[in-house]
Parts: sequence; structure tokens; C-alpha cells
Amino acid sequence: ESDCVMLCFSAAHLTDPDGRVAEDGMAAIEVTEDGDDEATRMNQLMSLVARKAQEKGRPLPSVVVVLTKYDLIAAWPREAVLDKVRDMFGPLYARGNGWTVTTCPVSLGTALAGNTDGGKVEAVNVHRPVAFAVYCSMRQSAAQVAADLAARTSSHGEAKNMSRIGRWWRSVDLDYRADAVSRSQAEVEELGRQLDILFRELAEGL
Repeated sequence: ESDCVMLCFSAAHLTDPDGRVAEDGMAAIEVTEDGDDEATRMNQLMSLVARKAQEKGRPLPSVVVVLTKYDLIAAWPREAVLDKVRDMFGPLYARGNGWTVTTCPVSLGTALAGNTDGGKVEAVNVHRPVAFAVYCSMRQSAAQVAADLAARTSSHGEAKNMSRIGRWWRSVDLDYRADAVSRSQAEVEELGRQLDILFRELAEGL
């Protein structure tokens, strides 16, 4: 079981047979036969993951489609490439299917692509798939903490509305509930701060 699934798909499977994509962005990007088969198998795998999660009553994991070797198609219009990826993995991107999914182009640089033995490594975006996984996990944690805070706040309010004798009798419990509410509020604020940092990092490159 995993909170995040990373599907690695090579940009080498994307082709521009007419050589017009980089020029006008209007030509259709095509997929090699091997790439089409690979995307089909990945979609079948994720369909199985969804079925297993439903059977166990678990939420769907977040998904990162990691587009590797992005340097091979770096000159192509980015949005055209992303549209093609969304088309290949349509079931994941379809509205209402419940998946939290993003596409992350990554590369180790053109120098390494031209010389696998001694080329310089210039990593681009390789940390962002993990950052997205952490972001989604923290967002779930924040939602749970917020729900706990709402429940504790409601419980504390109910206790404060008791009669004076009842409040005296349960004064220790009231103090404990107040402390619990305060801790939950601090946790929500800290998670919110960390989520904001991660979101800004992801927004710069995804």
C-alpha cells in the first residue's frame, strides 16, 4: 500500500514525424507503438489500484506521471506536451474519478543524453515528484487535524455550557479539552505554513 504512485513515462516515446510541433505548436504529437502499449498497461494497473482501494475502503493514492528524458522534447510547446500526456492517461485525469494527479517533466540534462559515460548531469525537476507526494500526504494530514479540531472545539463548547456545578465537577476535563483545542490549532497553523511552502515550490515548475 502506498500514498503515492509515480508512473514513469519516457519522452522518447513521443514523436514529431512532420517536424512541425516546435515550429507552430499545432501539429499533433504522436506516440510510438511501444509508448502506447506502455501507457495502456499503466492505465490498466491504476484501474486495478482503484478497485483494490475501493474494496479496502482506502482513499485513492495521489499520482505523479513523471515524464522522463524531457530534454529530448524541451523545444516543443510545453502545454502541447502536457495535453498529450493527459490524453494518454485519460482515466486518471477525467473529472470525477477521484484521482489527485499531476504531470512532472524531469531531465538529467542534454549533456548526459549525448554522452552517457561522461556527460555532465544537470538535474531538472527531479525533486518535484517527491515534493508532490509529500504535499498530498500533508494535505490529507491537515484535513484530518482540522476535522479533529472541529470535533474538539464542539466538545469543549458543549462542556462549557454545562451548569456551574457540572463545570466545577469537570474542571480538570475542561482544562484538558482547552489544551487539546489549543494544540490542534497550533498543529493546523504549522501544517498550513508547510503546505504553503510546498505549494509555492510546486507551482514554480509543475
